Amino acid sequence: MGPQFHAFGPSSDMQGQHYPEIEEAVVAVPKEFAKGVSTGRHSHRRGQLLYATKGMMVATTGVGTWFVPPSHALWIPRDTEHEVAMHGCVSMRTAYIDQDAFENLLPRKCRVIAVNALLSALLVALCACLDERAAVERRRHLSALIVDEIANAAPTPFALPLPQDRRLSILTRRLIANPPLNLDIDGWCLEVGVSRRTLTRCFLRQTGMSFGTWRRRLRLLAAAALVAEGAPLSRAAMKVGYRSADAFKSMARKELGCDWADFAAAL
Repeated sequence: MGPQFHAFGPSSDMQGQHYPEIEEAVVAVPKEFAKGVSTGRHSHRRGQLLYATKGMMVATTGVGTWFVPPSHALWIPRDTEHEVAMHGCVSMRTAYIDQDAFENLLPRKCRVIAVNALLSALLVALCACLDERAAVERRRHLSALIVDEIANAAPTPFALPLPQDRRLSILTRRLIANPPLNLDIDGWCLEVGVSRRTLTRCFLRQTGMSFGTWRRRLRLLAAAALVAEGAPLSRAAMKVGYRSADAFKSMARKELGCDWADFAAAL
């Protein structure tokens, strides 16, 4: 069985625990998490850019699962209930943004973005001057640049959208809980009680990708989470349903557009 991503913990309003209540449009906070820690389900009155300089995170909402490897960040709009699980030790540099101050500039839905050297440096710098009362103008400049970088960042293929159809939702959640399940598409049709035509058309319409593409992406990202926790690739590949590391690497190269070794170096 692969890593677990789908279970939500108890809901809570955790604003005070997550960031200081100060009158600035962007607040960046450094946080350290041990391997295996989960935040529990919660939401914020501000939008959040979830970013870590070290470690891999997996965030889950009611509509999808987002994998956040190093050099990437997840934008989470305000009032979105979510839970974040840490895979490996995580050094987070996260920003909480008053969306009303930047109307129409920020995405309206969750999105994983690539973090370039500039955005990373801006987030680290804003975290570093959090407690400096004399640095208000500096924080304002850094904040404006951070928002501009988020607004112009391209999305990346680290999302697993969940279909709204109840039967397809059962299918996807079972696979998220156990990525190596090897039923083919006809077997899943029997399991959830739909025709092959309904499954393929509905899945594509509601997730934006075919069932086969969705399952490959799940296995790729589940393996990445295991590797981030210290598992060797051969074991991670087998845990997500591949017979060999070479077979997994071949799939990963097609999905990522680069060699697995290049991607895994940052995990």
